[in-house]
Amino acid sequence: MASTSDVLIVGAGVAGLAAAQALTAAGRRVTILEARDRIGGRVFTHPASTGDAPIELGAEFVHGRPPEIFNLAKSAGLQLHEPQGEFWYSQNGRLYQDEFPSERNPVFDRMQKYHGPDLSFRRFVDECCSDVPAQEKLWATAYVEGFHAANAELISLRSIIGGEKAEEQIEGDRQFRLAHGYGGLVEVLRQAIEPGRCEWLLNHVVNTVRWKPGNVEMEMRSPSNTLSLSAVPLAPLSRCP
Repeated sequence: MASTSDVLIVGAGVAGLAAAQALTAAGRRVTILEARDRIGGRVFTHPASTGDAPIELGAEFVHGRPPEIFNLAKSAGLQLHEPQGEFWYSQNGRLYQDEFPSERNPVFDRMQKYHGPDLSFRRFVDECCSDVPAQEKLWATAYVEGFHAANAELISLRSIIGGEKAEEQIEGDRQFRLAHGYGGLVEVLRQAIEPGRCEWLLNHVVNTVRWKPGNVEMEMRSPSNTLSLSAVPLAPLSRCP
């Protein structure tokens, strides 16, 4: 099928919604293609949640005080609070209370002092932290693979260092939660999109993208399980995971 939109956005996660808001505000017509039956991407507050106890099935914490989130929440009247508590972990069937591992891990201390060529995190641990206790290396690797959702064999050490420095600028060692759930932020973004300039296609899985200057074509699987073709002349392609 041919689309009359100026821009196709793949994915109705936060990035896709923000792109749609900016583009429709600039007068562009957009079509959002989303594989799921809902918007929000990895942000998913359980529909049965209450305002007193939001249950997050995806993103939960706001790490630090990023102005992009705090300014948006403030303008929409969304409350953020800083949870208090202790860090506990389970090991070999026993519970332990301690500091959060990354706050005093020797692997991260050594990483901040590293000035050599870029390499993977795994290689850095193997080559530059051979004398560090195995438990500390295990904690550091678990943190990188969990918090950063990264493969330790592949993620760039420089990218982690850069991310840690960026976190320092926004008090990244602090954590906040949206009082009534992260889904409220998604709803604010949705409402900011010009309704007359946005077409929503949920349950549409994009299989193939073919692009050339002035034209983009996408093959997608629709709810009827048939393949359809969408072509957009003159338009840029915005891919937002």
